[in-house]
Amino acid sequence: AYEFNGETLLDALETISGTLTNPQWEYDLTSYPFTLHIRVRTDTVTSEMRGGRNLTSLRKSVSRANMFTRIYPIGKNDLHLTGGYLSKNEATYGRIDKIQTESSIGDEAMLQAWAQGQLDRHAEPIVTVTISGFEYRQETGEDLDQVKLNAGCRVPLPEYGTVITERIVRVQ
Repeated sequence: AYEFNGETLLDALETISGTLTNPQWEYDLTSYPFTLHIRVRTDTVTSEMRGGRNLTSLRKSVSRANMFTRIYPIGKNDLHLTGGYLSKNEATYGRIDKIQTESSIGDEAMLQAWAQGQLDRHAEPIVTVTISGFEYRQETGEDLDQVKLNAGCRVPLPEYGTVITERIVRVQ
């Protein structure tokens, strides 16, 4: 259960999304007023970009800004978790502490759920991959040659011996 007292609608929706794993907002504009769905973002791969085929450039960056591996949440009336904190990925990235306050939460279970959502989103560096390429679906008839917004795109990186999968957030 969620409790809100005077927050804006956007703040309430962000609070709800913050407690969910991989939320994605989808809008249905066929009715008035519109309908907003908060759904689980799928990691289904619908396209693939390969060097020498449809990939023309690839740029990646890694940022540890706003990253933390240990959170000390504080709720309403100085509410703290039993044990004081939650942690994730400390062995991989080291201990990076963050104190966060959410004064609208007065229940320890809700505070823990909120803090876990914050930790899940911030316990790893942000990797941004910018790709330029072509969509060849009409020419090849292959489903993997079609680029779809909010869907997964697989990119083999033979020079690193790995394959990355990222969600397409913009098509230009």
